[in-house]
Amino acid sequence: MSRAMWLPNFFKDIARILRSGGLCLAAIDAYVGDAPSAALARQLRPYLEIPQRPDVGLQLLQPASIDGSIRFSCRYATNSDITMHQWNRLAPALKDTRIRTQSVSIKAVWRKPTELSRAQAPG
Repeated sequence: MSRAMWLPNFFKDIARILRSGGLCLAAIDAYVGDAPSAALARQLRPYLEIPQRPDVGLQLLQPASIDGSIRFSCRYATNSDITMHQWNRLAPALKDTRIRTQSVSIKAVWRKPTELSRAQAPG
């Protein structure tokens, strides 16, 4: 199942269970390489757009400072050899991607607005 299919319901469920003013912290795993990636931009877009839809009702705690132009110089950075070996045994289809890119976790924090902040929101 693609991420686009389950992500809206995932965020709706988070909004449902959070108290007013509650926070959702996430680490979004991505492979980032030496050049900007349109695929990475497509991967990140739902995390930036879906939570803020009116039918979901979450807000990014800080404006996004990341987009598809993100790059990571892989010239000197890597995970340990044992980690790479284990990952490649678990998901061998990603081996070529892991050779050319670095696995990173991108921090994201969303807040469920309080009733007062919803009343003050434009729209």
